[in-house]
Amino acid sequence: MMRKTSMAVVLVVAMVAGLVGNAGALSRERWTNPQPYGLFFNDYGPNVYVGFVPREQDRKRITIHVARGNQLRLRVVLSEAAIESYILDQVARHDLYKELIDMQVIQLTANSAWEAYDKSFVAAGLADSCRSGSTTCRRTSTGCSTTSRPA
Repeated sequence: MMRKTSMAVVLVVAMVAGLVGNAGALSRERWTNPQPYGLFFNDYGPNVYVGFVPREQDRKRITIHVARGNQLRLRVVLSEAAIESYILDQVARHDLYKELIDMQVIQLTANSAWEAYDKSFVAAGLADSCRSGSTTCRRTSTGCSTTSRPA
């Protein structure tokens, strides 16, 4: 009985090893084979985030927990540095995307999320408030920072 069980285990392990090897070959073939697999299958469009969610670099300030009803919740407590650099980060990201699109480094074809983001960005006046007004934005050798002007 023990011999049959061990033989079955060896057979299953051999089959799994064979499947893993085949999966790797399929993946390599997809990237190296110039023949298209299907319509739009080998075309990769640009994937950029167009939104206004702030970033937090300190992972101790980010918590994930399961709430009532099995909802996964993400809580981010923003640091002072994240709050101070929020507008500058938004302006820098918008300017980078706009420059890449204008120079045709990336070409947007699939949806209109960029146009909606750009319209919201201009309407909010973030670039204007960053470049002039109550907040002065400057780029330093260690990164970006904002300082408030006295009234």
